[in-house]
Amino acid sequence: MMPAMRRRLVIGCLTLLFAAGAAFFWPRGPAAPIYQGRPLSAWLADTHWPTPLSQHGAAALDALGTNAVPYLLSECFHSSQWSAKGRLSRFLPEFLRRRSDYDRNMRAFAAMAYLGPRAAAALPELAKKLDDHSTAYVAFALIDNTGVAGLPYLITAVDSHNQVIALEACRRIIARGPPAVPILLQLLAHSNDLVRIRVFSSLPAFRAETDQIVPALQTCLLSPNAEVRLCALIALDKLDAVRALQALRPLLKDPEPTCARTASNAVWRLERLAN
Repeated sequence: MMPAMRRRLVIGCLTLLFAAGAAFFWPRGPAAPIYQGRPLSAWLADTHWPTPLSQHGAAALDALGTNAVPYLLSECFHSSQWSAKGRLSRFLPEFLRRRSDYDRNMRAFAAMAYLGPRAAAALPELAKKLDDHSTAYVAFALIDNTGVAGLPYLITAVDSHNQVIALEACRRIIARGPPAVPILLQLLAHSNDLVRIRVFSSLPAFRAETDQIVPALQTCLLSPNAEVRLCALIALDKLDAVRALQALRPLLKDPEPTCARTASNAVWRLERLAN
């Protein structure tokens, strides 16, 4: 082979190797935004969950605001097994690989938690993470942390075909306290039996909201579903809802024996409270 041809072949091979290496090592995901000449990752480097952000890290986030969200969202769910660094790290002990990922994820999680409602731009992407059991817990925590803005996403998650996701979303709505009562009353008619039961069992904790709750439960006493009637009976009894006595008495003759017995016990107890 002539020297010129050999030289071109060598140059071509080196070019291909360089291109392959660049593709292999090229950073994935959004780049870290810059604050005072340094990337956000540098400002967060000394953060180790669950310790709070450093003063400098908090200042960087306050300055960057929502501009930091795309990068932090990517970092929260980063897994080194998909990155070039991660593929090379297969030669390291497993605990070292896991530690590196954990620290990286938790630094971003702490930063997103610090942003709170300012991270609301991430909600559509976080909602998608609920479909994967490996990312659902972190996604739920971050959705919850956005406050009022995250509530519609929790309500949507209650409709998930995955029972674990649906019940976790329901639990987080309940945990929002009295402001969530109107939403909970709407969920009394939910098609998921376990969601309905969870909501019914939560209502006695909201005694200060009985003006809203008791009429809704009285309506449930008329349901053709015996389970709904039974749950409503139990909730009214636990709420000491004397005002519901008139609505409870017809259930003394309920065709479902369990409902009839529960109604009898509730009426007996509430009549004594009334006197």
